Amino acid sequence: MLLLGAGESGKSTIFKQMRLLYGTERSDDDLRMYGVVVRSNTVLAVRKLCSHLRNIGLEEELDREAREYEELEEKLEDGDHSSMTCRQA
Repeated sequence: MLLLGAGESGKSTIFKQMRLLYGTERSDDDLRMYGVVVRSNTVLAVRKLCSHLRNIGLEEELDREAREYEELEEKLEDGDHSSMTCRQA
């Protein structure tokens, strides 16, 4: 089968669907390989995201928000709800 089309038009997707519908079952090795690829792609995407956040100067803001969240979480664990704003709730 020859599939022609522009990039990102779904050629690979059609091939994968045909393989799922009419191909053989996946072996354990295949599934392990897919797991490695998925994990690798996830790590790569998170690294790119972190790099972009640094480049546009949002890293410090995210660190500040994380510290605020941790402080709020500690207050809630202690049962202190008096300083909670509507946004935090």
